[in-house]
Amino acid sequence: TQMKEIKAFMRKVETEYAMASGVELEYYDITLEEFIPYFIEHMEAQLSPSTIRTNLQAINSKEIGIRKFFCFKKMRLIKTLDVQNYVRFLEKHKTAKDNKPMSPKSIRNYVYVLSSMFEYAMKVGYMERKQNPCRYVELPKKVQPEIQVYTADEAKEVLQILAAEDDIM
Repeated sequence: TQMKEIKAFMRKVETEYAMASGVELEYYDITLEEFIPYFIEHMEAQLSPSTIRTNLQAINSKEIGIRKFFCFKKMRLIKTLDVQNYVRFLEKHKTAKDNKPMSPKSIRNYVYVLSSMFEYAMKVGYMERKQNPCRYVELPKKVQPEIQVYTADEAKEVLQILAAEDDIM
């Protein structure tokens, strides 16, 4: 809504002004749970509906969500080791759909959402700047799917078939 966008803009301007003028921002003992509504409001003003849905899934997933894992921990006390333990937890988790481990891409997405939370918290003064615990986390390597390509003979055959056809489609 327009009011949410206006409030988000006002907070952004106030924070930027405070940082530019050298004013020390007040750091809160806010828990991740308490900060989530602010982050969601920020997302709604900045992101597309599909990205918001994906991020909300990472936050609210009943078994493996950010909210469940970090629950009522104070944001400023969450360390890189805590996030690394979350990554290990996600790597071991089997999906209900096919009982396979989460893909490295999905794990990276969850950590990206968490990192975005910390970045926004620092930006608006809920945490000390340069304190993002996701920064040095080791993420699982991306898995490149095996690509099947035509052999030279198969490629020639396809080109011959295409050349012989009137309608290439």
